[in-house]
Amino acid sequence: MANSTSASSSYGNAIFSLFWQGDANAIQSDPDQLRWQLTQLDKPLYAIKRNDHQIGLTTEGIPAVQGEFPLIALVPPLPLEQLVVRLSAQLIAPLTRITPVQWQTGFRQKIL
Repeated sequence: MANSTSASSSYGNAIFSLFWQGDANAIQSDPDQLRWQLTQLDKPLYAIKRNDHQIGLTTEGIPAVQGEFPLIALVPPLPLEQLVVRLSAQLIAPLTRITPVQWQTGFRQKIL
């Protein structure tokens, strides 16, 4: 059974805890390192509760059912190709629904 410091969630009647396993030196808490970790979109990002009760981020290691560091959040990788597809869908799709009349009556000025 996980200790009381574990990150626990309940789903129905099941209770589960996830931890992070990896090199403790990979857990970053320096603001510059945190910003760098956030740019590594092609890798999973883990938010971890460190032993000093601070939150750290890392793109290394793996989630596990047992371990020293409770896993607070996990963001799966988002390769650049998927990011481009998702952003273009969000940015271009609304433009494709614009009728020529809307474009001529000022909608163009609102987005330019």
